[in-house]
Amino acid sequence: MSQVPSNPVPAPPSRDVSGAIKSSAINLLIGGAVCLYFGLTLAADAPAAAKTREAVERWWAVDNAFFWSLRGLGGLFILIAALSLTGRRVAMLFAAVAEGLFVALMVAMSIAWTLEARVDGTFNAMVILLLVLAVIGVAGVRSSWQLYRTAGAATVWADPPQGDPT
Repeated sequence: MSQVPSNPVPAPPSRDVSGAIKSSAINLLIGGAVCLYFGLTLAADAPAAAKTREAVERWWAVDNAFFWSLRGLGGLFILIAALSLTGRRVAMLFAAVAEGLFVALMVAMSIAWTLEARVDGTFNAMVILLLVLAVIGVAGVRSSWQLYRTAGAATVWADPPQGDPT
C-alpha cells in the first residue's frame, strides 16, 4: 500500500529565477546608459517668452534638477545591474523602485517640457519620446516586480528536509 504524503511539496518553478535575475542586468545597463546619455547631453534652457531673470533662472533650475536626477538614476541603474549579476532577489526590488523613479521622472519632464513649449507657443517633440520611455519603464517595473515575487516564491519550494521528520 502506498502512502500519499499529507503535505506534498509543490514542484519548483520551471524557470530558473536566478538566471532570469542575472539576465536582467543587460536591460538595467541599457536603462543606465539612456539616463546617463540624456543627463549629460541635454542642455538646460528657458523659454524665449520668459522675460524676467527670475523666470529664466527658475526654468534653468528645473531643467538642471531633471538632468542631475537622470545622471543619478543612470548610476543607480548601473549599480543595480551589477547587483543583479549576483542573482540576488533584492536586486529586482531595487530595480522596480529605480524604474518607478524613472517613470515618475519621465512624466514630470514631459509635463515641464510641455509647459515650457506652451509658454513659447510651440511643440516639443521630445515629450513624445519621454512618454514612450515612461511606458517602457512601466513595463520594466512590472517585470522586475514579477521577478522579485517569483524569486520569493521559489524560496518556498526549497528542497524538502532529508530523512524521517519524526
